[in-house]
Amino acid sequence: MKNVSVRERLSRKLPGDSSSGFHAIILAAGRSSRMKREKASLPWIDGVPLLPWMFQSLSAAGWQTTAVVGPESYAHWCAVLPAGCAVLNPEPCRGKTSSLACGVEILPPNANWILVSAVDQPRRPALYLRLREEAEKGRNQIIVPNRAGSRGHPVVLSGSFRDKLVRLDENAHGLRGLLDAYRTQTYRLPDDDPEEPQWDLNTPDAYEEALRREITKEAVARGERSRPRRAEGGSARPWCSGQRTRLLGRATIRSPAPPTAS
Repeated sequence: MKNVSVRERLSRKLPGDSSSGFHAIILAAGRSSRMKREKASLPWIDGVPLLPWMFQSLSAAGWQTTAVVGPESYAHWCAVLPAGCAVLNPEPCRGKTSSLACGVEILPPNANWILVSAVDQPRRPALYLRLREEAEKGRNQIIVPNRAGSRGHPVVLSGSFRDKLVRLDENAHGLRGLLDAYRTQTYRLPDDDPEEPQWDLNTPDAYEEALRREITKEAVARGERSRPRRAEGGSARPWCSGQRTRLLGRATIRSPAPPTAS
């Protein structure tokens, strides 16, 4: 049987479709107190802001994706993401469980699988594809990447958990508490690249280190001889604002300038 590369497998996947039953929720409503700026707008690979980059990567792997954002940035992300893909959490101060509830509540009845990711935990598109392929087998209720014997991110849950996800309580450790309770029903997807970093962009230093390493890795993968020149704001190349659109099959990412800090 012919081996098929991850790139080929991704290219065969259509963007996530609501009829597929595979849905992803990006949690991006937090205030980012340690980062001191909105994480969703941080420049990432190729200068694409973090939230659109994750949206594109998940969609390319076949996940119908929505992003839960806060009141201050909701209008901006409604203008950037495809119609209906930005979901408002009016009270993000209530914690991540409130954002997760907002995202789950708008899912269609046929949501058979739900991937949950925080916006500050970007992963390689190949992992999003592997998680979907594992979910398609239907052998497990919960799927997480295995990281040196620990649970990694993102988390994929069967649609049968949707009622529990809506009722999660921050005081009961939220999603972590649910995963602890269903440990025996969780499949840990083997780590096919132990050297692959698992970013958690909580601070400016963590973000700068992650961006530097991702830019270098992308340059090597593309065969570029020199490191890409860093643009102001920490991106390899600035994400063009104004007229340009980024097309991903039927999903269109528009690119106005990000909101200015008040």
